[in-house]
Amino acid sequence: MNGAVSECQRRPKCLRHIGLSFLVAGFALYGAATPGAISGVVSSDDGATVAATILIHDLSTPRVGQATPFDHQFTSKSNGTFSLTGVPPGKYELCVENPKAAIVNPCEWSSGPPDSFTIADAQTISNIRLMVQRGYLFQVQVNDPAGLLPLRGNAAGAALTIVATTPDRKARNLRLLSVSGGVRVHFLVVPYQQAFTLTATSSQFALSDEGSAPFAGNTLNAPVSVIQGKNPGPVVINVGAK
Repeated sequence: MNGAVSECQRRPKCLRHIGLSFLVAGFALYGAATPGAISGVVSSDDGATVAATILIHDLSTPRVGQATPFDHQFTSKSNGTFSLTGVPPGKYELCVENPKAAIVNPCEWSSGPPDSFTIADAQTISNIRLMVQRGYLFQVQVNDPAGLLPLRGNAAGAALTIVATTPDRKARNLRLLSVSGGVRVHFLVVPYQQAFTLTATSSQFALSDEGSAPFAGNTLNAPVSVIQGKNPGPVVINVGAK
């Protein structure tokens, strides 16, 4: 058991979950655990229920070696309700995302650790209430008429970096929302009045603004903060050959 705690201490993300090592060690001693189940509803701060993508994030399983964390993505229904079976015993947090509804992901913007829960052997946890905040959909429109940028997954990739950095120096990558011809839209749902700096840069291609004026040093650095109720238009970036 001391070895389990020591292993956890060697991984920074594990530091706040050291107590879980005893729980995991207990499962190893008494055999395979029986999965449980969770259910609940997603509601926004304006009282409406929300259909959203939910990620259950395993906080108990070390992310090294042969360990396989139970990270699972599922969706809530149109009335906001959700359920998931086959959840191994352990500690979890629930992340929520719906760009079109401008739902602020609590795992991305919480000032402290997101709310978590612990599920025991064969336990069913019902009536989980996921309260989420509405923000605004911040968008960056990337015009790439020549198709210069490679597309890998849902991120801009190494050829073009687009990040939002808050005053506490936390950087959040903008993700891909849509692709249509030579136009790609990247997004981040941001809380109102949250200040950040938008940075876009490329080591391979020339970047310019909406009026085709080149960015100094081929890098855009723009401070952003949006007051409650406003919805800014997209920031436009043109991509060309160097």
